[in-house]
Amino acid sequence: MIGVLLLVASWLLARGHRPARLFLLAFGVFYAGVVLRYLCNLGVLRSGEVGDLGMQAGSLLHMAIMSLGITGRYNTLKREKAEAQAETIAATRQLATTLEARVAERTAELTVEIEHRGELEKELRRALEVEQIARRDQREFVAMVSHEFRTPLTVIDTSVQQLESSPDPPAERTVRRYRNITGATRRMTSLMDEYLTFDRLDGDSVPVHLVPCDPGRIVERAVADFSPGRIAVEIRSLPRSFSCDPDLAHVALRNLLENAEKHSPEDRPVTLCVRASDGGGLELTVTDRGEGVPPDEMPRLFEKYFRGRGARGRPGAGLGLYLVDRIARIHGGAVSAESVPGEGTTVRISLPGS
Repeated sequence: MIGVLLLVASWLLARGHRPARLFLLAFGVFYAGVVLRYLCNLGVLRSGEVGDLGMQAGSLLHMAIMSLGITGRYNTLKREKAEAQAETIAATRQLATTLEARVAERTAELTVEIEHRGELEKELRRALEVEQIARRDQREFVAMVSHEFRTPLTVIDTSVQQLESSPDPPAERTVRRYRNITGATRRMTSLMDEYLTFDRLDGDSVPVHLVPCDPGRIVERAVADFSPGRIAVEIRSLPRSFSCDPDLAHVALRNLLENAEKHSPEDRPVTLCVRASDGGGLELTVTDRGEGVPPDEMPRLFEKYFRGRGARGRPGAGLGLYLVDRIARIHGGAVSAESVPGEGTTVRISLPGS
């Protein structure tokens, strides 16, 4: 076994395995003392002090070499550890210095960026204030122009109605002219109301003034804009108390009636059914006897600026039904529509109670 171990150690040393050198030195002298003692026991050598001293000397040299080897290895590891710690500390300090420099640089950049964004925010606020002032001035100007137009249009409409209902029946041609004038004044009034209402409702924040309202008065006011007998009103029931924005409610109902009146034959009136809904709300149902709405156009009926095939060649901006739906939703209500091609269309406004 001693021979085998020494051969293996020599082979490893030849291949560059450094621990094999310590093994050969430490265990070589130990194995020499063992072999010397073994030969004395066999009688090959004379037994005596030589065998005993050889065994003891080999053991002492073995322990001395092993101690020196272990101590040297320990000191080497300790030195390498200290060097590694020193390198780590130096790298950490270098990294900390680099990070501090980067943090200071980034902080300076962020400070400049914050100041720049602050200036941009100030500019945006100034621009927003200017835009709000311009928008307010525009609304006031449009409202003033609308008021100035509305007064003469009302006078014209009233005068034509008086002439039409005079004791002396006018000629048929004159009656047609009266109706053309009346229709033109109502269209102009309707367009002004639509654009003013659209300007008011076009935004995320919509001012709504809810006050106690008389539903009967809202219906009466909207129906008064049409020729007598053109709107057939059926009031089934009215809520005891009802709150809404009267101006917006008037615009919604009048737009709905006007849209139905456009698509209904002259000899068949538009039906307006009024009733109180559950919870003290109000339900307004308008039905015309026109050509109806094609099924493919029903999903877009209340879209902004949408005009179906049946509205081509007729005056309008495509805002009437959009405003109806918008006003209903602002009040917390909803609008629904049903149509049968060739038979007519029914639109229902549901407004919640107060």
